[in-house]
Amino acid sequence: GRLYALNTFGAVLGTYAAGFHLIPTLGVKTTLLLAAVANVGIGILAIVFDRHLHRLADQPEPPPAAAASPSAAVPAGPPPDRRSAAAVWLTVVGLGISGAASMMYEVAWTRALSLVIGSSTYAFSTMLVTFLTGLALGSYLYSRFAGRLRITPLFFGWLQLGIGLSGLLVTPLFDRMPELFLRVFQISQAPAFVKTIQLFISALAMLVPTLFMGATFPCAIQIASTAMSRVGYDVGRVYFINTGGAIAGTVAAGFALIPVWGLQSTLEVAVSLNLCLAFALFVAPRWSGWTRSAALLIPILAMGALYLSPVWDANAMTSGVAIYGRSYFGRLRAASFRGTAASADRLLYYKDGVSATVSVHRQGELLYMRVNGKTDASNSGDMHTQLMAGHLPMLVRPDAKRVLVIGLGSGVTAGAAALHPTERIDVIEIEPAVIEAAKFFVKENRGILTNAKAHVAVADGRNFLLASDGNYDVIISEPSNPWMRGIGNLFSLDFYELAAQRLAPKGIVCQWVQMYGLFPEDVRMVVKTFRSVFPYATIWNTTRGDLLLLGSKSPWTLDNAILQTRRAAIAGFREDLAKLGADSPLAILADFVLAEEDVARYSQHALINTDDLPVKTKSA
Repeated sequence: GRLYALNTFGAVLGTYAAGFHLIPTLGVKTTLLLAAVANVGIGILAIVFDRHLHRLADQPEPPPAAAASPSAAVPAGPPPDRRSAAAVWLTVVGLGISGAASMMYEVAWTRALSLVIGSSTYAFSTMLVTFLTGLALGSYLYSRFAGRLRITPLFFGWLQLGIGLSGLLVTPLFDRMPELFLRVFQISQAPAFVKTIQLFISALAMLVPTLFMGATFPCAIQIASTAMSRVGYDVGRVYFINTGGAIAGTVAAGFALIPVWGLQSTLEVAVSLNLCLAFALFVAPRWSGWTRSAALLIPILAMGALYLSPVWDANAMTSGVAIYGRSYFGRLRAASFRGTAASADRLLYYKDGVSATVSVHRQGELLYMRVNGKTDASNSGDMHTQLMAGHLPMLVRPDAKRVLVIGLGSGVTAGAAALHPTERIDVIEIEPAVIEAAKFFVKENRGILTNAKAHVAVADGRNFLLASDGNYDVIISEPSNPWMRGIGNLFSLDFYELAAQRLAPKGIVCQWVQMYGLFPEDVRMVVKTFRSVFPYATIWNTTRGDLLLLGSKSPWTLDNAILQTRRAAIAGFREDLAKLGADSPLAILADFVLAEEDVARYSQHALINTDDLPVKTKSA
């Protein structure tokens, strides 16, 4: 128990150091090298200590009276109950089942908490630190008190019951956590305080169940160990079963349970596994009387309560309080934040997808899509940027035949690009639920999902580029905000160099940059990184919070004759110009901000964002 606790506390320290300090300061490569050097150093020290111990062993032994008593170092405690070999076997197998349930909890908790405390890299690091801290504390507490208890398969069953009951109590509270976050968030919006809120909410959800989880491994070891000479074998066997269960639980939760049944049902499956395992362990021992009946009744009643628990309020869960917190402060005066969140708009679509939770909402004529609680597309404020991202590069490169759009969103950008005389448009979207949600925008995107020229693929944008043969005339990249987890590598120097390799001669790249949530130096960093690969870069300001970067490796022009020809020949282009409030196609120049020379001056002293050294944005 002490060794497992020490190892897990080390994991907590490593997670915190890597996520908050080492990678932002030293970079990914140096952090990995530092870890490797640390492992080599540990190995060398172990060899040196081993040789030193061998030399000590060669010396004469001290008198028996001076020898240390083994029991002084490790409390022996009552021996484990070995009356039932079946119960011991059930404990070992049960640890594998418990490991699977634990990973189901972690995956589902992390996804659900990202809807409450945000999806930044630092929020996810906070969740992992909290989860590992609970495991470490649970193992440590077990090692402190195990010597005073009779450790039997029945005791392991009580630990499983503790996990299940605490998970059962926490699960119905998730859709109340957005309101709790808001009420604490009102006190201060300082970054350090926000991180404290994130830690507090994470601990509220995970700490108690993970305390019980941390105790299960050393408990199973103590039950399964047969002799001191076989400790290594017994520990390895139990650890193998536990890790195998953890792998199975991770795969099942991430690729099957969450996409099919959703986050809440996945947590309920995990709770059910713990409760059923506790019931089986209570049945296995030979004991009788009212104590046995009461013990068996607890998991049965808990299972009944589990399936009577209320369904989460989807509007509250997708409200995005970590992003739009200030705009919700007025609603806290109402009796129920969940009620006001539900009355504010109509939920048309909700899906816990493989990688994100996607929802579509309507407020009167306003239609918008949210990914993990953040609005990423709409038919109102975002339309200007969505349309310009599709039309502008096609007007600069009017002979474009092959187009790549990274990020489907509402599909409006791909739909705008499809109006032009192209031959093929590859649209890459990592989350299948976004593709389903885009069907609600069929009017705005002109049915891009059924357009013969469009080929929608579920894939990671960078991996698709790596595997493609390239030769794209236009690449349009419109991911979510740079500070979102997993998005930063679509704003890195490495990504732009890869995109340049997949461009046809005189190809154009258009990058959507969300300025809101970024400090000025962050925006300059994105521009400098982009311009480092595409020196002929210009900046276009489509709305108050959005920029478009348009760049190439060779000079380019925007030809008025092309603009007029396209306006006359393409009815859809005329309609989109009207939506932009433009009578003439030249009116799109109102969005123009900086030419190549000005972009160079604007970004000359900025940092460059790379995969190895991702820049730490202040907004995160």
